[in-house]
This record gives sequence, C-alpha cells and structure tokens, in this order.
Amino acid sequence: MATTQFPPGTTSEDRLPSVSSLCSFGWKPHIMSGFLVQLLRQYFADPNNVMDAAVRGKLTTLGGGWKPADNTPVLIETVSRWDPTKLGKRPALIVKRNSWRQQSLGLGDELKGFASLDGARAFTTMWLGSHTIFMLAGEGTETERWASEAGGLLLKFSPLIRDQLGLFAFKLIEVGALGKIEECAEHYAVPLSLAYAATEDWTLQPFAPLLKKVVFNFDSMI
Repeated sequence: MATTQFPPGTTSEDRLPSVSSLCSFGWKPHIMSGFLVQLLRQYFADPNNVMDAAVRGKLTTLGGGWKPADNTPVLIETVSRWDPTKLGKRPALIVKRNSWRQQSLGLGDELKGFASLDGARAFTTMWLGSHTIFMLAGEGTETERWASEAGGLLLKFSPLIRDQLGLFAFKLIEVGALGKIEECAEHYAVPLSLAYAATEDWTLQPFAPLLKKVVFNFDSMI
C-alpha cells in the first residue's frame, strides 16, 4: 500500500462532518453577516416555516418564499449589497454589522500557564460584536408582524446557534421602534439588534529555538 508523505513537522487535516470553515478562519464580521443572511434566507424560503399567518399568507401571495433570483418575493441581503431603487413594494430584511470591540481575558492576552518545549506562546482574546437587521415593509402593521417573526426566530434558536457555532454568547437584545429610513421612504422599518461574543485563539511559533543564538565559549570558563 502506498504511503502519503507530508512535509516535516506537519500532519494531515481531519475533515469531520461537524467541522466548518470557522475552524480554519475563525469569526470575522463578514462571516457573521453571511451567516445571518443565510439563516434568514433558509427560514423564509418556505412559507410553512413561518408562524404568523399574515406573514405566511403574504409570502404565498407574492409567489412563495425567498429564492435566489432578482424577483424574489422577499429581499434578504447585507446593507452593502442591496439596492433600494430595486426594492419596489417587496418586504426586505437588510443585515448591517456594527462595531466589534476586543476584550482582553488576561495580561497581554497570553495564556501564562501554557508551556511548550519549542518556545511557542499561546494567546486568547474575546470579541464583543453586534449586528442590526432592518425589517422593511410597505405598511406599519405588516412591518411589525415581519419583525416579530424574524425576532422570534433569532430569540428561540439562539441557544442552538450559540452551541453549534461555538459562540460564548448570542442574543437578541432589542426590537426597535417602528420608523422610516431615508434610503427607502416608501417603507416602514423596525430594527432588530443582536449581540454576541466569540473567543479567538492563536499561537506564536518561534522561527528558531530560544537558545539557538546563545554561544558557549568553554575556553573562557576554565
């Protein structure tokens, strides 16, 4: 049987069904934005998922749930990709990320109890971030119903989201007041605010052993 050789000091990568790209890239703001968009799209892709009868009926009237096409009945996109001029009278869920704040978990973020024979140093820190999802619809009551539906999804599934994604926290913290936004004056809007926390770990590996440049002159020691 042929043997696969790997470069010295490396091993093969374990690819398990439960492992996602988060294991390789870690949490980043744009990854959270993409996750929220995908979550909402999958939920509203099937009207049968929707609890509110009025929202479910609206989706059915518009031709079904979300679909990957320009004429999708409900627009679900990030704030950097949506075009207000093409929204028309459709309802929309627009995902916008807010700032991320770094919170140290220790002195210099370093794991002081970590010991390595090759001189590697381990670090960890926590990111505290938030996103706002704007629910847009043509009428005030309709907007409130859609916002309650989307907010219920994020609230009730937050424990599973937190566990499956390895987050320290994931929580719907506010359903904002009904209002208007400048970009889309014909629609009402309700903001849904999310907060979450995730740790980031890394290791610094020395290029050479710590004592490589230490020169011993035995003649001077005698």
